[in-house]
Amino acid sequence: MSNEIKFGGQSNFILAEGKRENPFGVWWLIAVGIIATVVCGTIALIILLSQPIQIPKGATLFITAPPKALASLPHAWQNVLPSEIREVIDTQSAWPITLGLYRSQEQWQWFMLGPRWVIKNQTKTNGLIAFFTSDMSPEETGRAFHYTKSLATVLPFGKTMSMELEPQLLTEASGLAISLDEQAIKGTFENGILQLDLPFKSAQQNPPLQIADFGMTIPKDGIIEDTIKDFIRRLSNGRHSDLNLPELAQYHVWIDDSGRPTQTMYHFETALSNEDAAQLLGAYGFFSKKTILLPDGTLSYEHIVPVTSSSTSLFGEHTNNQGELITLNAKELIVQKPNQMSPIVEDAPFCDHNPWMRLSGKSLKYILSTIENKSDMNAILPQLPDIQIGSHKNKLTICFQ
Repeated sequence: MSNEIKFGGQSNFILAEGKRENPFGVWWLIAVGIIATVVCGTIALIILLSQPIQIPKGATLFITAPPKALASLPHAWQNVLPSEIREVIDTQSAWPITLGLYRSQEQWQWFMLGPRWVIKNQTKTNGLIAFFTSDMSPEETGRAFHYTKSLATVLPFGKTMSMELEPQLLTEASGLAISLDEQAIKGTFENGILQLDLPFKSAQQNPPLQIADFGMTIPKDGIIEDTIKDFIRRLSNGRHSDLNLPELAQYHVWIDDSGRPTQTMYHFETALSNEDAAQLLGAYGFFSKKTILLPDGTLSYEHIVPVTSSSTSLFGEHTNNQGELITLNAKELIVQKPNQMSPIVEDAPFCDHNPWMRLSGKSLKYILSTIENKSDMNAILPQLPDIQIGSHKNKLTICFQ
């Protein structure tokens, strides 16, 4: 008898069968399509936003910011802007625009450029970039500007404003020969402070600057120091030119609406002596009057220059022959014009950026009216803020108050 092992005819060593399927399915194809579309759309957007646009070739002040950042400026400032710019600000767009201010045929002109969906008033377009200018004169040969420069300066959804000033514009506006090594002065504006890329260093002031229309601390820096002191001597009509006095530390002046000084304050580094006081009183026309009886019986008067005396102090208030009130303190000389109200002298608030110079809004208007040779700046310009010029991280800063 033999042993036989038989397998069922239907049996199989492979007990399970399976098929490998795509684990992602159709969603994977959809995702790839979306990514490809986004990448291609981004590339197309960059190309269309990179198209060059022609701008005026003259020296320009560029200001770049999203309209939503410009909307944070005081309403008094916004109200004097051209209506085309105000319309762009009203969009509250996060896409930055670039504003340009320049001179053309002895007149100030401006332009703006940015995405076409932000700037509705358009002088010309290229790709997705729109351009508008206030200059209606025949267009001259310009220069190419790329909007991607604006994007690199202030990315969308940011709140910072940036500026770039081509120094030649200062020469064209003021008529003065201004020479700077930099081809452009760049800076950013945020929280009321303009930070420029110009090297500058100022120390904390002691005493602090006063609330005056113009105030400054004299820098101890060779040529700049000499230039400023010469400027102050001119403002004082040369009264200090030949005097041997302690070094001047600070200078303040208050002006009226016409720009004429009403009060001037000189602060010296060290205390004034009686001899210094005598020099200053003589320089400002203060004389004592001595009555002389002449042989014929008539009276005459002699003006006597102040002299020092161990028993008499020359400090305090005096009135000179022009009606000016002269006040001498330990380290200060204050000169007040006749028939003027004495301004309140108090410390000015500062922006924690080591203020070196301070200008009031009134003095800024006077400077602008002098540059433009216009006397109606009060009607043209809004209420300008006071500014302080100082340094932060050894860079020049301008703080708007």
